[in-house]
Amino acid sequence: MDEFRISDVLRYDGPFDPPTAPFEPDDNTRLLFHFDEGSGATTTDASQHPDGPNDGEFRVGGAPEGPIWSDESPFG
Repeated sequence: MDEFRISDVLRYDGPFDPPTAPFEPDDNTRLLFHFDEGSGATTTDASQHPDGPNDGEFRVGGAPEGPIWSDESPFG
């Protein structure tokens, strides 16, 4: 997963082209994770919503224990 956004409006109601850049916050963005921290078990809320930030925490486990961070990006 590379981008995760929760909005208070419907963003897509049919076919759409994949994004070519990271999501930008706007007035309808309630939560926005870019997952670009590169290490650790938290991710920063970039929504700029007045009730935030609401940073995320990963619950990890497994073998090997995750998350496994990558510096690859779908945006080039």
